Amino acid sequence: MNKLIQYVAHPTLCGQIVGQFAFMKAMSRPEDNSFIPLQELSLDDIYNKADKYFIDFTSIEELIDAEECNLSEKITGFLKEWESITDVTAIQQNIHYELGVLDEAIGK
Repeated sequence: MNKLIQYVAHPTLCGQIVGQFAFMKAMSRPEDNSFIPLQELSLDDIYNKADKYFIDFTSIEELIDAEECNLSEKITGFLKEWESITDVTAIQQNIHYELGVLDEAIGK
């Protein structure tokens, strides 16, 4: 798994999480075991839960120090609620990757 970048913006992390769920909803098919539960998920609810959960690890500048709070573990813990209908490891890997890509783009 890609290592998380040092600092993650709280809104960016929440957006990445919601984006993963939106992708899963869009790509699920009626023949999939998790199709109905995924379709019933509210992206607004997921965003609100992520916002409330990760705010505890966020500085006044809206940044999360990934190492200081062990963010990878926190993301896994947050995603546990949906582990029966999603692949938590895949979501986490995608979030790590996307945050790394964003960080590289900003650094250039």
